Amino acid sequence: YTFYSQYQGKPVSKGRSALQADHLTYYGEYNHKDIRYTFMTGDTASTKQTYSDPSVICWWGVTKSNQLMLLDIMIGKWEVPELIVAVRDFWKKYKVFNRAQPTMSPRAMYLEDKSSGLFLNQQFIKDGSVTVKPVPRDGTAANDKFSRFLNTIPYFEAGRILLPRNHEHREYIVRELLGQSEYGSATGHDDVADNVSDAVAVA
Repeated sequence: YTFYSQYQGKPVSKGRSALQADHLTYYGEYNHKDIRYTFMTGDTASTKQTYSDPSVICWWGVTKSNQLMLLDIMIGKWEVPELIVAVRDFWKKYKVFNRAQPTMSPRAMYLEDKSSGLFLNQQFIKDGSVTVKPVPRDGTAANDKFSRFLNTIPYFEAGRILLPRNHEHREYIVRELLGQSEYGSATGHDDVADNVSDAVAVA
């Protein structure tokens, strides 16, 4: 809290935050032979205004030891026409069958069926360019975001959610995850957190 808030000028949550920094587990490189299957999740926004949430698409891998690895992440702000292209390009980047790495091709992209996600689901179902599926929900009251994020905490504490140590968006990811609390997000955004919640439900 002191480092990010006072030295960096980028506050994270203090007090009753959901996740502690020492519960985050990182990896450097991975062996594709350890990956049983991969999939994607997405939390999208339909505008690129500075005050708007970014669109976040994550590529996840589930290992043979049932760990959930964040393999890659796309973060940006686009209007809907450009968003369609960006999401489709990210999908196509990894939706490639490789005989040497058959488990790395993502099974599907899970998008929430509302707002821009609803539009993207309809678009991709229509043109067949992305295999989309609705996000599974766990029955929390009104699909409360924070309650769903709390479901991920035992997996973080057990070291079963792995984050890429050297990714260009690592600082953004960590700040947002540590900023989730019962009082809301300290960063003002919860797009990465929503992706983690959905990925745990899918996996």
